[in-house]
Amino acid sequence: LRPYQMLLSLQHRTDCLYHAAPTARNRHVRLVMPSFPFTSVFAYIVLNRFYPSRVWQFALCALLLSSCWLPLQAHAAPSYTVSINGAGDLSALISDNLEISRRQSTDELSLEEVQRLVEIAPEQIRSLLATAGYFSPTITQELDQQATPWVARFNITLGQPTTIESVNIVFTGDILQKNQQRMDRLRRQWSLKAGDVFKQSAWNDAKNALLKALLVRNYPAAAITQSEARIEPSTNSAALNVEIDSGPAFTFGELTITGLQRCLLYTSDA
Repeated sequence: LRPYQMLLSLQHRTDCLYHAAPTARNRHVRLVMPSFPFTSVFAYIVLNRFYPSRVWQFALCALLLSSCWLPLQAHAAPSYTVSINGAGDLSALISDNLEISRRQSTDELSLEEVQRLVEIAPEQIRSLLATAGYFSPTITQELDQQATPWVARFNITLGQPTTIESVNIVFTGDILQKNQQRMDRLRRQWSLKAGDVFKQSAWNDAKNALLKALLVRNYPAAAITQSEARIEPSTNSAALNVEIDSGPAFTFGELTITGLQRCLLYTSDA
């Protein structure tokens, strides 16, 4: 194809993309890419009539094509920073896990995508704070486009942390019938006490420690059959319930050694 024919062909595809229905791939492009019918006509007249030289045709094609992409770059959102206010020691937890924070280092985002990330961030913050025992935070968000760079600002009021109100550990299986003292000792060793702040990580660690204490001695088939942390936001309290089945007790039987009947005795002359 001649240079002006290449330009006309690309322009036709550009016009088709502009008028296509929005998809996940072109939804932002469609909003900002203009149609250039005048560019095609102008390129055809200028290149064919006034600049017959092949070098000039290629040079003007490159100039016109580069100008078609300038509107795309102009609509890209500038760089931004993320500001977390009011979360105290939990700021790092939030900043490290927010999607809008993780995507700061990616390619340029459109304005619409940055706005979407700002809108969904409060729900992500609530989920993160819940793991630390804060189930009723108040969160406001703001995208400050006057600052340079832009600032995605999140103001957080943590509220009262959720504390543990009660702990109920129920044993079933062989241990229930034979070892009351061991059950009492395991309840005393339970790491989450009434009055402690509820945290998801501590809740998981306490259950794993209880199960391990049974597995390593006498009850290798033990399993947690049910566990529940019932959270009451109105009172900022948590009721913990764990049911664990020890299974049967395993003990060593009689020791039997076989395979030594034909063992030869070797001596050394050294």
